[in-house]
Amino acid sequence: MSTESRLSRALNDPRVLAYLYTGPALLVMALVVLYPFIYNVVISFSNLKLTHFYNWRLTGLHNYLAVLSEGSFWYFLFKTVLWTVLNLVFHVGIG
Repeated sequence: MSTESRLSRALNDPRVLAYLYTGPALLVMALVVLYPFIYNVVISFSNLKLTHFYNWRLTGLHNYLAVLSEGSFWYFLFKTVLWTVLNLVFHVGIG
């Protein structure tokens, strides 16, 4: 079996064509979503600020502990959850 015949048969297969057409788009979408997500996770575990943009270091859970220990965080979290629940009940209620 020659390489050309295998290639032409593969290109005539709808499944292979589907992967060839959607593959580049899925790759770009994955990069557009995954790179910023991973970058933001790294930033959240660091002391990166605009004042020392090039001189940052990893600080671990310090940022998360600082946010969770503030009373205003819990207050605004409660307000957000309350607004979401009331909004959901209202919109489901009116159909």
